[in-house]
Amino acid sequence: MRMEQGIIFDLENVLLTIDIDENAKNRLVYDFLRERKYLFHPDDLKGKTPLEFAASLSCWHEHDGEILEQEIGKFERKVMLEAKCDSSAPGVLSMLSLRYRLVVLSRSRGDGIVKALGNAGIRQFFDFIVPGEKWVGHPSRTVGLELAMEKYPEISKEQWCYVGAPPSREAAVQCGLRFYAFGDPPLEELEDLMDILL
Repeated sequence: MRMEQGIIFDLENVLLTIDIDENAKNRLVYDFLRERKYLFHPDDLKGKTPLEFAASLSCWHEHDGEILEQEIGKFERKVMLEAKCDSSAPGVLSMLSLRYRLVVLSRSRGDGIVKALGNAGIRQFFDFIVPGEKWVGHPSRTVGLELAMEKYPEISKEQWCYVGAPPSREAAVQCGLRFYAFGDPPLEELEDLMDILL
């Protein structure tokens, strides 16, 4: 039986090396919003990225919101198919999954995540996936982490840890989670995912 403890992993650039061109994705969203008359000038964004602006819209014409989600999903799935798995991830996750609840947090959409995890041979190790459409663009940067923890109320905050890219540290601190940086040599605390087992 597993101990009631949990580990949240960033997907992008921790478990998988994913080269999502955020500028290209934002350009896709911006063009869509201009085409459909939600934006008329770059100043209309009021300091938000096109993705953040789209997430803040409460009123869409007909099915535009769904169509935009599909377009972003197509863009991300293409990139996800080229994702490379960290070489130590399958072995480490296999061992950790025997003792911990494992959750993956991603900035990408759900169907692309499942495909990428499946291609990497690591989907079966995760109990729960928090996809980008549930939290990216939300005013609070901690929403993704909170969704992960809410799924398992029997695990206290002190029993969770978060393994993420260095920029994720701020959200972890705001949530009161132990954080281990991975993936950016000058800032990382884990040189290899195997270090989690130590």
